Amino acid sequence: MYSPDAQNSKQIRQDPPSTMSASQPLRSTPWFNDGNVVLQAEGKQFRVYRGILSENSVVFNDMFCLSRPGGDDEVEGCPVVCLSDKAQDLRIVLEVLHRFGTSYSHFVLKEQLPFTVVAAFMRLGTKYEIEDLRAEGIRRLHADYPSSLELYDELRNGKKLAIEPHVGRSFDIANLARETGTLSVLPVVLYSCCRIFDNEGLFEGCQTQDGNSVITLSPTDQKICILAKDKLFALQARETFGWLDLNIEQDRCPDIRCKNTKRKIFKSVWYPKPKCAALDAWTWSGRMCVDCEVDARGRHAAGRAEVWSQLPSVFALPEWDELLDE
Repeated sequence: MYSPDAQNSKQIRQDPPSTMSASQPLRSTPWFNDGNVVLQAEGKQFRVYRGILSENSVVFNDMFCLSRPGGDDEVEGCPVVCLSDKAQDLRIVLEVLHRFGTSYSHFVLKEQLPFTVVAAFMRLGTKYEIEDLRAEGIRRLHADYPSSLELYDELRNGKKLAIEPHVGRSFDIANLARETGTLSVLPVVLYSCCRIFDNEGLFEGCQTQDGNSVITLSPTDQKICILAKDKLFALQARETFGWLDLNIEQDRCPDIRCKNTKRKIFKSVWYPKPKCAALDAWTWSGRMCVDCEVDARGRHAAGRAEVWSQLPSVFALPEWDELLDE
């Protein structure tokens, strides 16, 4: 499996020493000495094969067919094509296309990929119409931010993620979904943002693990999440935890365990400040009498299902059916 962070030279070749001055573009991998086109992005150049690019991308194919790429700019007799993409994204996609060929479509979800790889698949797969790469990116996004409550519960119960976890993951995924038009993952992504971060965290973002940068949501999604929290709190009070009943003292059950359990759950959800728990699964088996538990558990499940159905509208998105038609 391809990994951009791998140190093993058998997995990824190291960049050859640059023969250019600091003011000139740097030679980077992949660089094939018999390649017939040079792609350049952010001051880095990659020498690759036009045929492989054309086979995998209708956009590259049309580019090469319509005109001689690069004009008069050449490197070692190869035309140079300057692109506006991130060099890291371009390197990842070129490595995959040239290393795996058409077999890159055989990636399986049980193997995790770093976010940087999935982001490159989505960005360049979308821009250059490399359908298998974009499809693989979408599969992984949907695997970790699903469109059904059952799959969401599987993840919460420990199912392995398809994208490696990292600090600020939910912010990065939300931004990528907006950038690439993958709106169907946004209900769960934005819910995760609300669940993990308080309002200050939503505004301020979080530092990356190396401490060199800050990951934030877009201003639009910051506002959407802040407004969504009140809606989520109302939904969880009315739907998910409606079985608690605000006036616990009037509960007619004679078993004192039931009143005590409901008080504890109520306090854990709402004090010292409200917890975003609208999709929290049932975890209180054996703490109440049989009749109370059957009733509460059924109402809790129905409430979660109702919250799930309303989740897109909470975040100002189209309904689930429309999102899944994207």
